[in-house]
Parts: sequence; C-alpha cells; structure tokens
Amino acid sequence: VGDFEGNLGLLKEAYQAGVKSGVELVVAPELAITGYPPRDLLLKSGFVEGNLVALGQLAEVVGEVGLIVG
Repeated sequence: VGDFEGNLGLLKEAYQAGVKSGVELVVAPELAITGYPPRDLLLKSGFVEGNLVALGQLAEVVGEVGLIVG
C-alpha cells in the first residue's frame, strides 16, 4: 500500500505481457496504483498527487492496446 513505484512497475510488466500475448485490452483491479486499502494514506499530503503522477507515467507506456486501471 502506497508503493507507487513498485505497483507502477508491476502494472507496466503486466501491460507489456498482455501486449506480447496479443490481447486487445488489459484491465487492472481497483486501486492497482495505490495498493489496497489506502485508508488514512488518502489524507496524507502528496498521496493523491503521487497517484496522479504514477497514472501519468503509466499512460506514457500505453500504445494501441487499451489499459483500464480501476
């Protein structure tokens, strides 16, 4: 929980594996970037911003194959 870098790495790996295997869409579970459950981390300064930054970094690797992050 709160490991944006680690979770982002796992999401990127999963996305690339999906692309390599020929899927049309990759779907990640809810809170895949923040970890589950974030609870009081949502109240910490910078936590939401960190999530948005990680989401932007993830968007940079998405190509023709779609990615849904819950």
